[in-house]
Amino acid sequence: MNHLFYREKETWWQWLVWGVFGALVTYYIATTTQSKEYIFCSLFSVIALLTWRMHFTKRFGFIRGFKISFFVFCFSSLPLILTKPTKQIIFGDVDLTFALLLAAIVGVILSLVSSFIAKSPKQYY
Repeated sequence: MNHLFYREKETWWQWLVWGVFGALVTYYIATTTQSKEYIFCSLFSVIALLTWRMHFTKRFGFIRGFKISFFVFCFSSLPLILTKPTKQIIFGDVDLTFALLLAAIVGVILSLVSSFIAKSPKQYY
């Protein structure tokens, strides 16, 4: 049960470690396979693991879960933007600004779904 008047201080180092872990997994999959399906599957699996962890602890509200999910998604998707061979495979000859906008929209949608699943249940006092 959550504390009624206690507001937890966020530890962003923990979520930074999750983001770096996701970035390493995504970079490794991107450099070894060069396949879009596996790259996005590794990125979504990191967010799914994070969602499962947040749902299991039942300590996260919707807004807090959204901030954490989007933060980890941004860090985990950095190798997709920074590596040149992967950029050519995923984005092709699409304009970079459109590709970044599309990635941001996908990240927001994925984070919304993740935070909706991970939010703590309503408590009645």
